[in-house]
Amino acid sequence: MSFFPEVERPADPCPARVETPIWVRPPENELPVPVPVTTVLARRPGAALCLRRVDVYRAGCVFAFSVRASRQAEMTDQQWFDLMDNLQPRRPFRRGTAEGSLRVGVELPDGSKAIGGVMAHRYPLHGAEPQGPQLSMSGSGGGGSDENYDYRMNAWLWPAPQAGSLRLVYDWAALGFNEGSITIETTPLITAQENVRSIWAE
Repeated sequence: MSFFPEVERPADPCPARVETPIWVRPPENELPVPVPVTTVLARRPGAALCLRRVDVYRAGCVFAFSVRASRQAEMTDQQWFDLMDNLQPRRPFRRGTAEGSLRVGVELPDGSKAIGGVMAHRYPLHGAEPQGPQLSMSGSGGGGSDENYDYRMNAWLWPAPQAGSLRLVYDWAALGFNEGSITIETTPLITAQENVRSIWAE
């Protein structure tokens, strides 16, 4: 007989599974196709905002961003620490300001727009499918050393863009990245959809 009493297991230990709507985040059962839309969007002494690639899913796409920080020879300790503070993932939410985080927007070929970031409208987690395009931010995190740091974040666009030109708008005032934009042709994104694969299907 064991010294320890038998642990009573609850009748239903697992809570009911809640499916996250497709307009909130990309599907977990698909292997996306990366499209190499790679460019430096903005730079300032010691930091650069980059678009690393676009990951294409059947229902939408993820814009993968990165901020590369590198300590310059003329930087004081305080300047470097301030830069690192602005890259901390939870700091912008404590401050609750648009200046404290990356803001991303898209203007689609049909003229419709979507905004992601602190100032974005709340996307619906439940209920009917939204009428307009949705852009949600996720995946923030990073790593590095005392001299270099790489902070990454993603923006999920739903639904997939139509044929034509898409305008990607960005802004991060706290880091000194003023509002700017680039134009992305959607033809490579639409073509890449044909190669998206299900992870679990044979």
